[in-house]
Amino acid sequence: MRSTIRLAARIGAVAVIAVGLLGTPAQANPSTSDRAEDARILAYWTPERIANAKFRDYVRTDAGKMIPHAKPGGGAITGASWTGGGAIQARSGRILFSSGGSDWICSGSVVNDSSTGNGYSIVLTAGHCVYDGSDGWSYNVLYMPNFDAQPSYDCTTRTDGCWRASLLTAHDDFVPGGFGWDETVRVDYGFARVGLRIAGAGTAELDAATGGYGL
Repeated sequence: MRSTIRLAARIGAVAVIAVGLLGTPAQANPSTSDRAEDARILAYWTPERIANAKFRDYVRTDAGKMIPHAKPGGGAITGASWTGGGAIQARSGRILFSSGGSDWICSGSVVNDSSTGNGYSIVLTAGHCVYDGSDGWSYNVLYMPNFDAQPSYDCTTRTDGCWRASLLTAHDDFVPGGFGWDETVRVDYGFARVGLRIAGAGTAELDAATGGYGL
């Protein structure tokens, strides 16, 4: 209960700082500004920018040192992609975002909120994907579900389309220090609230399309 209350409070507290676009809780009829921001995000993620984006991952060495920007391996290596299909694959996806003037890639999973018809959905990801202690909140955040089954960055042709994040949140102990300190590693998680699908075909609301994990 305490975590749920803190999450709800934190979303309200940092949303304006993180993204600056509150809108209405349900976006069944997105405003002109929402549509303009959707178009801006889609235009921003050009093939060139995507090709130059780096994976925002950290790996702990045997010596206990955290190495940034290391791409997960394949096969049986920890961090490899799930190959079993099903709900795990459908509910997991790829996140594109900008931070500190550079472009990055993370992964995220859809989690359940109060409804599959409220006009928004919640994506769980790492805290260092939504906030950096030096560069602040991430921006240009775009989520692509079921990426392993649909490994395409073309939002207009992807079966499940793309969703833009309008609100970001991280644990109070993660902000403002960011990732790297012992006390922040244990709370290295964050959430992104996405509105209705901004491109592609299929169901408009993300958690209605893919389902979500319980918290």
